[in-house]
Amino acid sequence: MSQQTTRLTKPEEEELARKRIELSELESALADQELNLTALRSEISAFERTYLRIVGKRYAELDEIEAEIAEELARVRPTSESTQAVALQARDRATASHAVIAFKGRDF
Repeated sequence: MSQQTTRLTKPEEEELARKRIELSELESALADQELNLTALRSEISAFERTYLRIVGKRYAELDEIEAEIAEELARVRPTSESTQAVALQARDRATASHAVIAFKGRDF
């Protein structure tokens, strides 16, 4: 009977050995993918910084120009509530844009 038990456990042991090899290969593949993920996150972060430095700065400048135009229109039309509201909104947008550049720009 012990010989028969040995035969039954041997295929099971072989299957266990195959599964351990497969697990090791999967763990290695996972480690590679985690390394790739880290590299991609780093590249995305670098892109975001470059984008903010170039494009974000231009948007902040555009928001500032639009705020100045809206404020000038508000000075010309001091009794127009809608013109005053547009000027306030434009200034708020310009202020927010500058704040983002100042905050995120610390990474440069």
